[in-house]
Amino acid sequence: MDSPVTTLVDMRPDMDIEADVRQAIYALDPVNSIDADVSVTHGQVTLTGYMLSEMLVPAIEQAARKVTGARSVVNHLVDDSSLVRRVATALALDPRSRAIPPGYRVVSSLGHAMVVGNFAREAAARGAVTTVCQGVPGVRSVKIKSIHD
Repeated sequence: MDSPVTTLVDMRPDMDIEADVRQAIYALDPVNSIDADVSVTHGQVTLTGYMLSEMLVPAIEQAARKVTGARSVVNHLVDDSSLVRRVATALALDPRSRAIPPGYRVVSSLGHAMVVGNFAREAAARGAVTTVCQGVPGVRSVKIKSIHD
C-alpha cells in the first residue's frame, strides 16, 4: 500500500498562510479591508468581519483561495448592502414589526444598523423594530431614529 505523498504545500505553517492571506486582502483594498479577520487552522482559512462594499467580499475570498497552502476558505464576511436587504426583509415579514408604517429606511455601516422612519413614540414599536433587527445574523447593533425625534 502506498503512503500519501506530502508536498511542501502540505507542510506550510498556518501562520505563514495567514500572513499571506492578510497581505493579499490588504493589496486589494487597504482602506476597506481593515475589518476583515483571518484565521487559519490546518490550512483552512476562515474569513470573518464586516465590509462596506459587497463587491469586496468575493474578491477577498478569491484572493484567499489563491494563497499557497490554503486548502479551503470559509467565508463569514458580512457586507453592508446584503445586511440592509436582510434587515429590511425581516422587518417587512416579521409579525412583530409588520405594523410599522411603510417608508422607513435601513442603513448599515460595518454591521451597525440604523432604521429611520415614521415610528410611533410608543416604546413597543421601537422595541419590536430593535428585536427584529437584532435577530438578523451579522447585525452588531441597532439604532432607531424616528422622524418625530
